[in-house]
Amino acid sequence: MNINAGAAGWFQGVTALGAIMVAMVMPQWHERTRQRAELARHLDALAAVSTHAESLVLAAQMGLSGNSVQGYVEMGHDQRSFDYAQKALEDIVLHELPSSQLVANVIALRREVAAANAVTKLAIKYCDDRDFDWNYLVDVFPDIAARAHDAALAIRNARYFLVNSL
Repeated sequence: MNINAGAAGWFQGVTALGAIMVAMVMPQWHERTRQRAELARHLDALAAVSTHAESLVLAAQMGLSGNSVQGYVEMGHDQRSFDYAQKALEDIVLHELPSSQLVANVIALRREVAAANAVTKLAIKYCDDRDFDWNYLVDVFPDIAARAHDAALAIRNARYFLVNSL
């Protein structure tokens, strides 16, 4: 009978220690899970903005190639979309981003969207001007679009890496 009472005491002591350890770990696990979910939501929004901005730049590149500004405007160019995308990128608080590489990519995407916006405005302004150098658009827009694509892709990829690294 003594052996069972001793074993029961040991069992009770070990399970009490286990319960204490679980009680210590659960809040930390819960907080890390909450942080991961919050970061995922933040990065999902950032990825959505970058994807939208990239699609505007690529649509402008395709629409303006071939000197058909009127066709591009009629196809559905909405200057406000460019302005809103540029504003959304500018409103991103850089010091709250979780990595310096992500900051660099957001800055790069801001720069390329601003450049595409400026070139698009220029093309629309001078669409009837026969002296306008259309080769400028043909030369500059593919580089802008490629850099915008690279930055947006890096932002989308960073979402998966950063969320899973927590």
